[in-house]
Amino acid sequence: MLDDADPHSNYLLSMEVEERIGVLPTMEIEILTSEGLAPISSSIDRWTSIMGRQHQQFLVIEPPADGQLTFTIQTEESEDFYLHRSMDDVFAREIKRSTPLWLVALLPLLGAAALLVLAATRMINATSRIDLRVE
Repeated sequence: MLDDADPHSNYLLSMEVEERIGVLPTMEIEILTSEGLAPISSSIDRWTSIMGRQHQQFLVIEPPADGQLTFTIQTEESEDFYLHRSMDDVFAREIKRSTPLWLVALLPLLGAAALLVLAATRMINATSRIDLRVE
């Protein structure tokens, strides 16, 4: 059972495989929400490598509002499955979340750069003046 307190992205269900080119073993997958309904899902066929292990991603699952899913997977042999969030969704969410902080941090940096340019301009102008002294 998966209980996600913050269901903000799709989930990817993948399985560890020995080699990248191959056929997934036969399996029966039942995924239910807390209401006993099947969530919206779509199949994909994508490969990923995580910590030196090969995984075939084969199912995209949209998260329910309450974040509760129950998985039942039956296979002929014991298999290793991997459930993770869609990286594109996580990346987009984190960019939106951190943008105001980066903008606030950018203001002092731009101010310091403007002061350096102003100081450099004054130094250049001060050294390029020709002074004539009368004795």
